Amino acid sequence: MTPAAWTDAYTGGIHHNVLRGEGEQLPVTIDFGKLPFEKALHLIVKILPGFALLSLYDALHQGTIQRLFSIPFLGYATKLGLVGMICFLGGYSLTSFLSALAGAIGHAIGYLWASIMTDRHPYQDAIAPWRDERWRSAYEQRYGAAAPRNLKLNTAS
Repeated sequence: MTPAAWTDAYTGGIHHNVLRGEGEQLPVTIDFGKLPFEKALHLIVKILPGFALLSLYDALHQGTIQRLFSIPFLGYATKLGLVGMICFLGGYSLTSFLSALAGAIGHAIGYLWASIMTDRHPYQDAIAPWRDERWRSAYEQRYGAAAPRNLKLNTAS
């Protein structure tokens, strides 16, 4: 009699016998060697911080994981899957929060830096550079006929 699921040490895949029809079993193989590294990295990056959070929570509230594994009606694989899902959700929440916080801090620092580096907006100047006659004449000398025409507004007074 063959087991329903076993691990192949050579390929590192998990093999399952799936029931099909009337007792007929169809072998299904999941090969982890074919999983792209980029996709596995996204999972690992989310699970590791979650595992750290779960370990910290277990250190602060003694016996949390032990109580989880003592539930009698759940199988061992279900308990491991539950711990993995808790780690993933905790890590996903933590990395999302920290990336949003870092973005907000970066935006605030960028805003403050820009406000320090620039004195005023050009529209707030009494004479904006493109309205200054000396600037216009230097621009026309440099670009000649390619320079745009002077759009200085003349008030009728």
